[in-house]
Amino acid sequence: MKLFSSLSSLLFPTECPMCSKILVAGENLFCTECLFNFPWADPEFQSMGELFTKLPNDVRPEKLYSLFHYTKGADTKNLLFAIKYHNKPKLAFRIGLMLGEHLKQHLSGDLIIPVPLHPQRRRLRGYNQAEQIANGVSQITGIPVAHNVLERIVNTATLTDSNKANRIEKISRAFKLREPSLIKDKNIILIDDVITTGATIGACLETMHGANVKKITLACIARTSL
Repeated sequence: MKLFSSLSSLLFPTECPMCSKILVAGENLFCTECLFNFPWADPEFQSMGELFTKLPNDVRPEKLYSLFHYTKGADTKNLLFAIKYHNKPKLAFRIGLMLGEHLKQHLSGDLIIPVPLHPQRRRLRGYNQAEQIANGVSQITGIPVAHNVLERIVNTATLTDSNKANRIEKISRAFKLREPSLIKDKNIILIDDVITTGATIGACLETMHGANVKKITLACIARTSL
């Protein structure tokens, strides 16, 4: 088995998902330099700014946690693109494990809900990166993942030609709550890969309005600085 593993490493060397350097012995997932410079977010303090102040009180999240801060042009964009567009479901899961380890002393809840992809988009990609991340967090924290609570009914991936007002209007009705009873009186952790403007997460939260959720916490791999 060791011989096969060594041969596999020679034939298919593992690259760092941020800088594309070949990993050497002792390095796991990231190269030493990228890991040393990783822009970790402080789990003790995660300000949401004014992202969700307009949401109804019953679905306004209490906290937002992220693994790292994201800025345009940073090497971390390569990691995010790999998770989302380069057919790397296992990488998304492993990053979910990192998120779980990073936040296990802070996260508590009854259910983890990943932001869903539209079925057409999921078929093209082959997986939902938010779901893979959620599975990783679940393995570390022991909090179960509810895969079928939220459903995406509008394929917002096709909105690139829409103006900003149209995109906001369409994303606001992009989701459907399939089984409201499953989240009644529950503490929910809603997970996505990246949070930028908060429009997608906000639409998910509004979809839960009236379902009598007890508490909602947000978690993501990366968020932009506000």
